[in-house]
Amino acid sequence: MSDPQIVVTDYPAEYIARISLNRPEKRNALGPELREGLLVALHDALVNADVRVLMITANGGHFSAGGDLASLADIDMVSGRHRIKRGHMEARALLTAEKPIVAAVEGYAMGAGAALAIACDTVVVDAETTLGFPFLKVGLGPDFGVSYTLPRRIGIGRAQHAFLHAKNFKGEAAVACGLADVMAETGKVQMQALDLAKELAALPPNALALAKRQFAAAPCDFETAAEMEAMGQALCFAGTEFPEG
Repeated sequence: MSDPQIVVTDYPAEYIARISLNRPEKRNALGPELREGLLVALHDALVNADVRVLMITANGGHFSAGGDLASLADIDMVSGRHRIKRGHMEARALLTAEKPIVAAVEGYAMGAGAALAIACDTVVVDAETTLGFPFLKVGLGPDFGVSYTLPRRIGIGRAQHAFLHAKNFKGEAAVACGLADVMAETGKVQMQALDLAKELAALPPNALALAKRQFAAAPCDFETAAEMEAMGQALCFAGTEFPEG
């Protein structure tokens, strides 16, 4: 069982759950306990009818140093594959969530930490934020769904270059290439992320969920996209949110 304080959930505003990685002495390295705690926190927030928007952030000034390499000392092929598959459960929860997710990313977000950030819908950074993908420098391949999310964020060519050359992206560079979405004033990442979460929480949740499902299916051919739009919009016409809007 994971330490309940290793991932902390609070509710800073109506309809918003803020999930904070809380292992600052390890720069929030994603060891097994932290990953399990995150998975539980995500599940609880996603099934909570009073929560419309999630925030993912971290305590201690750094989002996450990535995987906890010390915990990999005795790993073998079988246990390693199991560990990666468990990590995919968190990535899957983020990517398939019908509720919008805002990442407030401060300091370093490296490796699996960067992958965690870019699996969210909106990534907020400031000039001091650094996202990087140093997997190959320690003899490892992609993890936490990054081979899927990185190309969707910045394109396949740029993603391959970033991964093969273990590139780091700081602040403005991350926003410029699409790795992050919003550039906050230095030291105001949390405030900016919460403001964005409040904007999302004010939107009609059912229409928002349908839109997220449609964009999650992209890229697809036009006919598939058109049919999803027709079905989704018909549901919106029949619901209560459209007349109110």
